[in-house]
Amino acid sequence: MAQIMDIVERKWTRIVEFDCEKSLRCGPARPIAPRLVIEEAGWTLFAFDFKRRLAVFLDVADCDLSQAPFAYTVQFEEARRQALLSFDELLELDAELPDVKNLVQLFNIGHCGSTLLHKVFNHVAGVWCVSEPIAFMNLAMARQSENPALLSDLAGIALKLLAFFPGVADAKCLIVKHFSQSTTQFKLLHDAQPDSKCLFMYRDALSWSNSFYHFVQKHGATLQLEKQKRSFYWGIMSGSEPESYLDGVVDLHGEHLTLDRLAAAAWALHIQQWKGAIQNGVPLFPLRYNELVDHKVESLTTVFAHLGLPTEAVYGTLSAFEFHAHEGTRTARTDNDLDFDATNYACVEEVLTHPKLALNANVILGRGRERS
Repeated sequence: MAQIMDIVERKWTRIVEFDCEKSLRCGPARPIAPRLVIEEAGWTLFAFDFKRRLAVFLDVADCDLSQAPFAYTVQFEEARRQALLSFDELLELDAELPDVKNLVQLFNIGHCGSTLLHKVFNHVAGVWCVSEPIAFMNLAMARQSENPALLSDLAGIALKLLAFFPGVADAKCLIVKHFSQSTTQFKLLHDAQPDSKCLFMYRDALSWSNSFYHFVQKHGATLQLEKQKRSFYWGIMSGSEPESYLDGVVDLHGEHLTLDRLAAAAWALHIQQWKGAIQNGVPLFPLRYNELVDHKVESLTTVFAHLGLPTEAVYGTLSAFEFHAHEGTRTARTDNDLDFDATNYACVEEVLTHPKLALNANVILGRGRERS
């Protein structure tokens, strides 16, 4: 039965497999009609708890999540109440929810300027862009163990429920910036809303790997990967891709393994997933970070034209480039970040030359084509 409860205490746990009982201590539960989460303003879908087969909603009142670099952190910090619906109760609401009009799905490989582009979009009148709702991460990480039909159904209603977030009502275009793990579900998420337009952000392998190195340092990891944590790292980086993908390419359980090699394999996986999605008819429009920062106006004009946004609005978005996109968050850039050296970059390129991958570190993706 659907329940609602006041939040008493927060204790953050892993977002990849969200556990509502371990993450939030709440007061007594009260029964509710499932429709409350779409009838009462302020309720937002937060996560899917697959262990307990529950959809987790958080009441954030009138907080506009589009302004957050990462929506899930603000949802978690600002929520006053939690509502829990069983998957069956959630899916019974689906028939009552309209498809989202003018939806854009921003897929990305992470560390590639997608948070910057999120800020750009929110400078455009009539556009509302939300960054990284956690429910879509949960879908990706559950893809190896859950029924694909269930994942498809949950994806469809999760996209529809974005239209109920505070601040969306007057938007003419709704954009969701996915986690990088959602590259594993290009087709599932597009098919859930076939009229949606899809962007794909990426960057060259060398700078991406170095940026990822900056990121892991902020979470306590080093260049040398601890053996007992490697499976976890690969699972996160790859969106729960089986370790067999690495066979013959990277020795995940060898005596020594450095981040440069594992990062190279993860970057290659993202690029191969893009190729597979194109072959399966997913209309992904690629945008490379390198060109975005070097040719801002030209790149954004092309993207805006593709999405049907007014191209004259591009000039009003350029102030988004003046500040670091992660400013104020744990992953903000600092002067203390260590960089890869020439040996690390050589390792990245060596992995990419493996016949199983055979990718150019500077590949440029196009509509159904690629070039060096």
